[in-house]
Amino acid sequence: MTENVYFWIVYAVIVFSAIIALEASSLLWAAVSFVVLLSEIALVYFGLNMPVLGGVQLAIYAGGVTILVLFAIMMIGESY
Repeated sequence: MTENVYFWIVYAVIVFSAIIALEASSLLWAAVSFVVLLSEIALVYFGLNMPVLGGVQLAIYAGGVTILVLFAIMMIGESY
């Protein structure tokens, strides 16, 4: 029962952060919600007893790809 509640809460946060990432008016807020989205997906993997996949999700996607997106935002600025 508690596992179901855990997954429903995590899935609700995933959907909410995905909607915020799509509807954000600022690229910075979209990137922050993207970090939350990828971290929550890693929590799903941890909850399914797949710690290696969760660690890879955190290290490569939530860490590396998001840093690249934030770096691109800093380089471009708000001039678009």
